[in-house]
Amino acid sequence: MRLRFCLLLAILLATRPAFCWQNNTHLQMTRDAIALMPAEFQKMLTEHQKFVEQGIKDPDEVIRDWPNHYYIAATGEGGGIDRIEKIIAVIQSRFNGSSPTDVSKQLCYLAHYIGDLWTPAPWLKQTLPNDGNFVMNNEIIVYWEGFQKPIENWHDYYVQRSRWRWRLEDSKSVYPLLYSEAVNDIARTWLTLWQQSGRTLDPQKASVIFHKAGSLNVNYTQLLLQEDMFWYENISLLDSPENQVEGAVKENERLRTEVAPDQNDWVARREARKMIEANPDAPFKMLESSLVTLGDKAYFVARVRNQSKATINSLAFMIPGVRGPFWMIQNLKAGEVAKVDTVLPAGSTKDQIQAIYAAPSP
Repeated sequence: MRLRFCLLLAILLATRPAFCWQNNTHLQMTRDAIALMPAEFQKMLTEHQKFVEQGIKDPDEVIRDWPNHYYIAATGEGGGIDRIEKIIAVIQSRFNGSSPTDVSKQLCYLAHYIGDLWTPAPWLKQTLPNDGNFVMNNEIIVYWEGFQKPIENWHDYYVQRSRWRWRLEDSKSVYPLLYSEAVNDIARTWLTLWQQSGRTLDPQKASVIFHKAGSLNVNYTQLLLQEDMFWYENISLLDSPENQVEGAVKENERLRTEVAPDQNDWVARREARKMIEANPDAPFKMLESSLVTLGDKAYFVARVRNQSKATINSLAFMIPGVRGPFWMIQNLKAGEVAKVDTVLPAGSTKDQIQAIYAAPSP
């Protein structure tokens, strides 16, 4: 009996998508995106909670199409964007003529695959283990950049987003940024589909969703337990569990050999990485920062939050070799978040960057 259990456990571990966000993270991503939707949209999903949760978990537990859970812009690897476009087409055809339960499930399928495009690189490449408790153990700040106009070309949009995404560091410090970008893409895609279906939609301003570390722990342990039990109880019911295991193993091995960088190079980059140091008395806090040099350009992305109780009139970012501030944030209100996203000269390093702020307004 013990041998049989060990064999089933081995199959369970081999067939689960260990290189993507766990379902508890997908659940919270979807909840955060729902919070950004119009009241009528929220009502549709909250009234069909069972189908929402099913749509969040099915891609990992039922469909299991692992190559469709990622897309790497530089090589074109992964079927994530194609899968997203197919689900969008289904939703467009059913939004006004199908049952709300079916539409709700399809919207959550869509949210799952969009979220997986933002899987942390070390998890995808399997150079670091997946964090099944990410949403419980981390401070998560979603900076919603607002919605001004619908997405015009789905394929081009997600290819461009993927190119931007793969200019980020592999460091753990940017995981909350990846989470935030995933929520932005889910919400932006949903709002576009909502508008295309004939609903009236006003432009949305930027806003912030803040989760303190340890605050997102309701039912997550139970959800993970249910997820494990599903796989344990159903592994013997698969049409061909041997083929499922073989396919998952091959896909994982391919990712390790073809996508992961050389280990020595990865370690060297990690050790050389330096975070921007801010005065502990400064009224702002650097949430995440990423600086990656590709070719003759260095791509710098950061998020900063006003942690004071007053408005910061201006916050200027400067670096040697660039005349004047390369980025300026003005009138950052108490508690607000702003994003820095720019290109610097090749060879720029974080320790060269200075952040100069004007005293907060009294």
